[in-house]
Amino acid sequence: KMKEIYYKKDLSKLDSFKENVRKYVVSKDYELQEQEGNQLEWVCQIKKESKWTLGIGSKALTIVVEDFSDNLIKVKIGEGKWLSKISGGLITTVVSGPLFLLAAPTTALGVIGQVKLTSEIVSLADLNLK
Repeated sequence: KMKEIYYKKDLSKLDSFKENVRKYVVSKDYELQEQEGNQLEWVCQIKKESKWTLGIGSKALTIVVEDFSDNLIKVKIGEGKWLSKISGGLITTVVSGPLFLLAAPTTALGVIGQVKLTSEIVSLADLNLK
């Protein structure tokens, strides 16, 4: 299940959040793919390849930012399937439709790492967007 958080619309704060996610990913040597729709739509996936995650390399932390109302954006953060490539048409599907959530078993190490990564990204969102 994806965590949904609502924030006031502020493009400069949203840009700062995106930039800080990118810097975080680089600092942790994670793999990142992202796609922007309009200024208020962004899909980002983060994963880390390691000897522990080989074979479950299709898992990724997915962040979806979407325009919600006149003064709010919705940020969804959760585990999903690593998409081979996020394309322009797909962003609409991901933002408006159900995310490809995984129910596959994972190693204990993978679960711990995923929980830590999710909480760190939620903290980044709170820090940048509140």
